Amino acid sequence: MKKLLLFVLFICSNAGFSQKITDSIYSKRLNEEREITIGLPPSYDRQSSHKYPVLVLLDGDFLFDPFQGALSYGYYWDDLPEVIIVGISQNKNNEREADCMVDETTGLPSEKGEGFFEFIGMELLPYIEKNIERHLSK
Repeated sequence: MKKLLLFVLFICSNAGFSQKITDSIYSKRLNEEREITIGLPPSYDRQSSHKYPVLVLLDGDFLFDPFQGALSYGYYWDDLPEVIIVGISQNKNNEREADCMVDETTGLPSEKGEGFFEFIGMELLPYIEKNIERHLSK
């Protein structure tokens, strides 16, 4: 029991070293502002020249913390690579359904889903690449 308690405390303290940044980005494709949460891996400051994979997390307002905890557990055991997590908030006005609209015949994004897909690839990812260093100086 004592070992389990120490292990849980270690995992919680390890998550405390990673950085969590909340920001917002205006999307021309969606014609609205979106809140994003960026989670940097614990070693990001020490290895700033190192390239990290980016995990884009939909419904980030609810799923960000559970994913960050699970990834911290994987980092501890060296089972998962360290990643930058980008959580997109979809809670305002129940946006998650509209953001994920697809055409039933083709399976491709349609209506607002098409704009949301383009927002992720053409606006959000370039924004993260360009502004990650600015977030560290905050």
